[in-house]
Amino acid sequence: MNQIFRRIKRIIKSNLSDNNVDFMQNEDDELRKIIDSLNNEGKSKKESESRTYTPPAASDPKVVNAYKTLGLREGASVDDIKSAYKNLIKRYHPDRVSGLSQSEQTVAYKKAQEINQAYAILEKHMNF
Repeated sequence: MNQIFRRIKRIIKSNLSDNNVDFMQNEDDELRKIIDSLNNEGKSKKESESRTYTPPAASDPKVVNAYKTLGLREGASVDDIKSAYKNLIKRYHPDRVSGLSQSEQTVAYKKAQEINQAYAILEKHMNF
């Protein structure tokens, strides 16, 4: 981000004469504010993605089973859910097991369906 700031500053300096120094200082401050707001926006987006859901006392059985299917504890963060989903689907995806026997492919296909359903339930439940 600082590289962008420096490049913009050089462009502005090259287009201004010496008597417009006040303008340059105001632009410098304005550019800093813009860059800071962009940095803060990125941080808040990451923080919202890693939020943790605290389940109510009596959870929906579908949600509880979805956590179990993904191998997670109830109330895991969004990042944990996404990570577990990616790791499991890599293992059981039909394209990955195409070289196995027909019965093993069937088992992997069913497991991949369960994983996808569990992820969809948690995605809906936690609104991500």
